[in-house]
Parts: sequence; structure tokens; C-alpha cells
Amino acid sequence: MSLAKGDEFTTGGADETQASASSSPEVAGDDAHQQFASKYGEFLSSDFDAVSYAQRIGGAEAGDGITQLMATLASRADSLESLLKHTILRSHAELLEQVTGVRAVDSALGQIEEQVREIRACMHGLRSKVRVPYEQARAYTRQAANLQAATACVRATAKFMQLARRLRAQTPDGGGADFALAALTLQDIDRVAGGLRGVRVVDGAMADVAARRARTLAEAERLVGGGMRRAHAGDVAAGLLIQSNAGALPAAVAATVRRCTVEWAAHVAGRLDPRAMQAAAAQSAAGLAAELWGRVEALADGLAARGAEVRLLERVLARRRDASFLDAAVAQLGDRPLAFWWGTAVAALAAELDAACAESSAVRHAVVSGYARLVQLLLPRLEPLLSPRLGGVVSVG
Repeated sequence: MSLAKGDEFTTGGADETQASASSSPEVAGDDAHQQFASKYGEFLSSDFDAVSYAQRIGGAEAGDGITQLMATLASRADSLESLLKHTILRSHAELLEQVTGVRAVDSALGQIEEQVREIRACMHGLRSKVRVPYEQARAYTRQAANLQAATACVRATAKFMQLARRLRAQTPDGGGADFALAALTLQDIDRVAGGLRGVRVVDGAMADVAARRARTLAEAERLVGGGMRRAHAGDVAAGLLIQSNAGALPAAVAATVRRCTVEWAAHVAGRLDPRAMQAAAAQSAAGLAAELWGRVEALADGLAARGAEVRLLERVLARRRDASFLDAAVAQLGDRPLAFWWGTAVAALAAELDAACAESSAVRHAVVSGYARLVQLLLPRLEPLLSPRLGGVVSVG
């Protein structure tokens, strides 16, 4: 039969395979593997279908009968089994080595896992040994910092209350106050009370401190203003000392000079109104000229008097070189006090005179024709203010 002839490897060649395997196992095994692969390669296919194969073989061998077909399949199965046994016997040592290597690797992995667990346990213990003291030290440090802050706050509060009592003693309500020392105490209170907001005893005392501060600064302003009007350098120096001790000298001096400027501008405004001068002169040209020169002379006297006040202030400031009073005032005003006031005062007077000349031709004629008289009125009165040799206007520019 054709099937029996095609299966010589499985029937008649079985004893030969065994004999050759006993004499040369490696060669016989390789030949058997090659024959098996050539004969039964279709069984190794990934898309092998047993039903299709059985139908195909059954149709081809229908004439031989089912019995012969079953015998052929059994012979093929025996050949496959013998090849598997041969392969296993040949690779037995290698398989044992691989199994031994796997066991060794498994044992090594077990040891590594055990060591990892030990390391984790040691790390946990080490973490506990480090973390617990660290957390305790951090807590103690926080407590120490809070205690230090509380101690500093208590000390500052005690210092503030001491300064508040000193301020009340230096500025009694009945008189005899020492405002210069009180100004120094006010500066100390400002430094101490900066971080005490929210402390009830401090907040309660701040109202009295503010009232005494206002009283001290008002006294300094009174001394400076009164001394300037009376030409009393001692009062001006005393007032400036109070302002300096209180830390308010630059702003206070600038405010004083600006106030003098504003007052002078308000004093000049409308003084040379042509309608008012004509009404006072009864509409007479000669009377208008006399009224004009009278008012100009009064303005020149006022300009000289007020300039002398500002000059006195600048002189007193310049005497205190150690405290740099004048430098502080210049930094605030941008120029020396007298130069700052003089520029604005002359500008206000010139603007008033220009407005009068522009409104009335009679006034303009009187000013032009009497220019020499205008110079005689202004120059003697303003020379002390204009001459640097006499302590007059000196600008920093």
C-alpha cells in the first residue's frame, strides 16, 4: 500500500533507528529529527486543523480501510514518542543543569529578598531614631522661639510703659514741660511701639501719647513762628530743636516756608487792583499815582519784613552744622529756604504788578515813568535779602 510505503520510518525503520541510536546516539537522533521534520512538518504548522487532516487522509486511503489508517496513525505516534524520549535522554544533563541553575537563582533571589527585608527594617529603625529626635528638637526650637518672642514683647511693653510715664512727666498738664526731651521720648516710643500693635495696654496708652505728640509739635511750631515774627533767634532754635528731636524737622521746615509763601501770595493778591486804587484816589491821575506808589512801598516793606523772617530761619538752621539742619531742609525743599521763598514771592509780586499794568494804562504809565522811584523803593529794603555778603539769597543751584 502506498501509505505503508510512505511510513517506512515508523514501521520497518524502527529497529534500525534504535540500533543506530545505541551505537551513535547523537547522529541517530539528528537523523531521526530530520526525518521527522521532513515527514511530519505539517503537524508543526500553527494553523494545523486535525479535522481537515483526518478527512483528507480518510478520503485518500478509503480503499485500504479504517483499520489500516488507524494503524498508520498509531505508528506515527510511536515514532513521535520515541523521538521525544531520545531528545529528552540526549538533553538530560543540560536540563538538569538548567534546573539546578534555576534553583540557585531562586535561592539567591530568596536571600536577596530576605536582605531587602532586613534593610527595610533597619531603615525603619534608623528613620525612627533620626525622626523622633528631630521632631522633638524642632518642637523645642519652636517653643524656644515662641518664648523668646513673648519675652521680647513683654520687655518692649514694659519699655513702652516706662517711656509713656516719662513722657507724662516731661509734659505735665499744669505747665513746666520740657518739650525738647519729650520729643526725644516720642522718637523712642515710635521705635518701641512698632511691633506692639494689638497689645491692649499699648493701644490704650497710644491715645495719650498722640495727644502729647500733637502738643509738643504745636509748641515747636509756635516757637518757630513766633521767633520768626519777633526776630528772636533763641525761640526759633528751640522750636527747631524740638522738631529735630521728634524726627520732623525737614517736613516741618518745608511746611513753614511753604506757608510763608502762600501767606505772601494771599497778601499780594488784589493789592494793586486799578479799580480799587482809582476809587481811593477819587478818579484823579495824580491821586492814582500816589496811591500806587504808596501801595508799592507797603508791599516792599512787607516783602522785606517777611523775607527777614525766612532769612532768620535759614540762619538758625545754618548754625547747627552738627545736626545738618540746613541740609535736611534743602533736601525737602530742593533749595535753601530763603531762595525758595524769594523766587515765589517775587513772582507773585511781579504777576500782580503785570496784571495791574495790563488792566490800566494809567497804572502802566505811572510805573514806566516812575521806574527810578520803583528802584529806590525796592533796592534799599531788599538789599539785605539780595546780598550774599549780608546773608541774603543764596541758591544751591
